[in-house]
Amino acid sequence: MIATYDSGVPLVELGNLLTAYCVLLKERIRGNEDDSKIHHLVSLEQLNKIRGFQNKPIATVSLISQWIPIHCKWFMQNSSMLRMLEMQICDLTSYAMSIERIVHSPIPFSYVAHAHHLLAAYLVTLPFCLYSEFGWYSIVVVALLSFGLLGIEEAGMEIEDPFSPATGSLEELCKAARKNTEFICGVSTPAVLTEPPISGV
Repeated sequence: MIATYDSGVPLVELGNLLTAYCVLLKERIRGNEDDSKIHHLVSLEQLNKIRGFQNKPIATVSLISQWIPIHCKWFMQNSSMLRMLEMQICDLTSYAMSIERIVHSPIPFSYVAHAHHLLAAYLVTLPFCLYSEFGWYSIVVVALLSFGLLGIEEAGMEIEDPFSPATGSLEELCKAARKNTEFICGVSTPAVLTEPPISGV
């Protein structure tokens, strides 16, 4: 059974637009403008409108803002609910811009290179400093320190790109977003939300 609003309009289309927003945002922050993953979520007319924008997630937000006054006329007559919806739509735009700001503001290369060279020089010269006190055991000490410090450096590189495909977090979020919107729209059951996340949408 498809959940409907007071006007009798199914909410599935709105849920699909919200899911398409998440998928397109994931693809954009990874530098992929492919929209093939949302073909089953939007109509051909909506897809053509999305393709007409350079920023496809923002185009999806625009479609959502156009959908509400057409299908939710009750909201348009309620000023407080209308303001709340406008704030939610503005939040979607703000989230997209904030994530893009994170992606396009990486750590400067000179900083990364300088830290890497300094760490390498420290680890190379450290055995000579420790030999007088630890003897040949200084090799073991330096090996342990190298493991720890190089691991911290690698973790820092991962933090610089938190949305990389290696993490898989965005796929899980998109899958959860689709299941949640389907449940809210009445096309699935709460039990679906307990299934383990899988990659893709």
